[in-house]
This record gives sequence, structure tokens and C-alpha cells, in this order.
Amino acid sequence: MAVSLDVGPSITVHGDASTSRRSGRVRKPTAKVRVVEQVSCQDNAELKEEINKLSTLVQDLLRRDAEREQFLKDCLKKIESLERELQGEKQRSDRLQRGLASTGPSESALSLQGHPLHTAQNQPPPVRSYAAVASQPLNRKQDKPKLTKQAAKQARNQAASKDLRVFARLPPDNPLRNERAYDIYAFVREKLSPQAREALKGIDHVKTGLALLPSSADGAKALLENREQIAALLQAQAVEQRDTWIRAYIANVPCTRHCLITNTKLEITTEELLEEIQIATKLKPEKAYFSRKDEVEKLGTVTAWFRADAVRQLPRRLRLMGASVFVNLQFPKEKRSPQCYRCGGFHSERTCTRRKRCLKCSSPSHTTDSHRAPCGGTEGHDGCDCPFKCPSCNGPHSAFDATCPIKPKVVKGVVQRRNKAQLRAIRAEGERSWRIATQQSHRHSHEEGQVMDCAPANETQQEQAVL
Repeated sequence: MAVSLDVGPSITVHGDASTSRRSGRVRKPTAKVRVVEQVSCQDNAELKEEINKLSTLVQDLLRRDAEREQFLKDCLKKIESLERELQGEKQRSDRLQRGLASTGPSESALSLQGHPLHTAQNQPPPVRSYAAVASQPLNRKQDKPKLTKQAAKQARNQAASKDLRVFARLPPDNPLRNERAYDIYAFVREKLSPQAREALKGIDHVKTGLALLPSSADGAKALLENREQIAALLQAQAVEQRDTWIRAYIANVPCTRHCLITNTKLEITTEELLEEIQIATKLKPEKAYFSRKDEVEKLGTVTAWFRADAVRQLPRRLRLMGASVFVNLQFPKEKRSPQCYRCGGFHSERTCTRRKRCLKCSSPSHTTDSHRAPCGGTEGHDGCDCPFKCPSCNGPHSAFDATCPIKPKVVKGVVQRRNKAQLRAIRAEGERSWRIATQQSHRHSHEEGQVMDCAPANETQQEQAVL
């Protein structure tokens, strides 16, 4: 919108360099005043022009905003109309399908002729029977399933948990066993090549000698490539990575044999036992010995160690020393989630900062050793048999019950825990189950004519609510 400015009246000065009659002063010429008037008029004209330009720009922007708003309204109306048409088309298709189900095959074929839905694209997929699916050959060329986020996380955890250390087996009288680990680390770094120096990030003392800590899996390979140089520097008997051995128990194995040449009974030596096991299993055990012997029956139990990659080829039944025996494998124990003996939670007790509570009734007012039933009696009293209460799930069981639903599961060496939403739902259901079990216990005690005072139970519940 245009804005008009009033510049004001123009100033006119008459006369020239003549003198005034009254004051007798000499008047100044009017040329300078006229120049000022011309400059001010030019400035006002430029200002008016700029204001007109700005007003035109504002009007143009307002017009564009109005057009954009109208365009959005038209788009919304179009979308709503398309949704209504799609909904109507879906309803018509449903009615048509229901009509086809109630009519015969000939009538359905006639009804579909000329219908807009009777096209190759809109036809429903053919129903495949179990016999048709089972008769088809298996497709061996299947795409590999993509790893989910949880599977990828488990793979990373398994890779991180793998032991990459390189062990230097030192004899018992090696002087390096008495030296500091950092001094040995500095000594080895000075002698190694630049590539092996970058791969080594530390050295620790272990029972069998020294453990070289590589920076990565590639670093472990670089250290193994320089094992001869490392063995010479450390005076080690061997430089190798840790191998996983599986222990096998073989019972009822004869521990003696009769020598036909000397007509005497001989004890079976370790060398003979190793050779016999290798012949029977086609696998070379790392170690084998008689862990138990029966002097009366002349039978013993053999403990043999095999590599983890060779255990799959080990038979479960074999013939050893002329006797048919079974092989029982003992695999390493799976990783378990730690449980705190302080609060009953599933975490390490060393880092627990929670209040110590009873692991039977989850009350913080007393410990597990001084546990008293919620009715006020002792644990071995003849009163009501009040159920325990888990401090983790609030269920009617103790903290170390194996059936606790909150207990983390270990899948392929990875501990899987519940999320917050699952924990809330499990604890609410556990609280309800505990209340039902408590009421049933009290009802049973009332039927037997026993009187109980459950005031301490309410106090315990209030304390748990505060926590």
C-alpha cells in the first residue's frame, strides 16, 4: 500500500544582496537555500519509490500465501474423495466375494463377466493346498536371511567375548616370571618389528607364563606370525593361542592286561591308553589318563581331552581295551546371569547400591537369616503358611527360584534381559498372584481354626511401595 508524505511548504526568499531598511543589515543571497530545497525533494522522492516497491512486494507475498493455502485445501479435498472412492470399491469387492461364495461356479463366472474388477491384476491369488506345496521340489537357492539388530548385536558380543590372547608357555624356572609385566612389554616392543609392535598392546602374567594382549584379531595373527621371534626373546617353550578342549569320561575301562609272554598282569600305561583311544576313535586326544580305578573289578574311568572342533566326530559308543564302553562328554558351563545376594536383583553384588532386603519375602526391614512370616510368626511356626515374595517379579516364590520370569536368559553365550514394559507387566501380574496365594493361605488357616495377625504384611507392602 502506498504511503504519501507531506514535505511541507516551500521556502522562498526574495531579494538579493541588498540591505534591510529597518536593521541596516546586508541580506545573504538565496542560492544556498534553493539548493537545500532541491536535495530534500530528491531524497523524499527516492524514499517514496522504495516504500512503493516494498508495499508491492508485500502484496505479492500475501497473494502467493493465499494461493498456496487454497492449493492445500484443494489437495485435502481430493485426497478425501479418493479415500471415499477406495472405501466404496473395497466394500463392493467384499460384497461381490460374499455373493460368489453363496452362488454356484457357473453363476459366479457369469457375474464376473464385464465387471471392472474382473482383470488379471485384481484377481485373488490361487489357493495352494498342502499336497501341492509338498509335491514341489525344495528350492536350494534361497536368499540368506538378513540379520536383525538383535542378531547383529549378539554377533558383535560373541566376537568381543572371544579370547584373542596369545600365550607364551614359560618353564617354571624362567626368570621372567618374577619381572613386572610392563618391563617385559617394553623389552619385547623394542625387539619386535614395527608391524608386530603395533599389534601388541600389553602383557599379563598367567599361570602358564605370559599372555600377550593383541589390539585386534588381525593383531593376534601378526603375533602368531612372529611366534618364533617371540619365543626366542621370552625363552618360551611354545607361543600359541588358547584352545578349547572338551572333556570326555569313559567308564568301565579295563586298567590291567594279561601278558601272555610272561604270564603276568600289567598296568596299562598312559602311552598305551592314548594309542588305544586314537585307534578306536580315529582322533588324537590331547591328554588321557585313568582318573579312577577299582582294584577289585580291575576297571577304571578314563578322562580324555579332545579339541572342540574334533568332538563332533567322536562316537558315543566304542570298543576300548576289549570292552564296549560309552563316551560321556562334558561341555563347558554356559554363561549365567549373576544374581545379587544383597537385594535379589540380577546383577553383580559388588556394584549393588540398593538396600539390603530379605530374599524370601523381599522386606527391607530384616535380612534373610532373621526372616519372619508376614503373619508375625517364625518360619517354622504352626500358623499360616504365608507364601514367599520375590523381590524381582513380586511373585509367590523366593528370590533364587529358577522359574522367576524376570530371570535373564542366556542364548548362545549372550545374556538377554527384559525391557521396561515387560518388567512392569510381569511385576503387576506377580503382585496379583502373590495376593491370591496369600488369601488362599489365610483362608485355609481360618478353616483349621487358627487365628493370625497380618499387620506386618501390610507394613512390608508399604515399605516396598516406598522403594
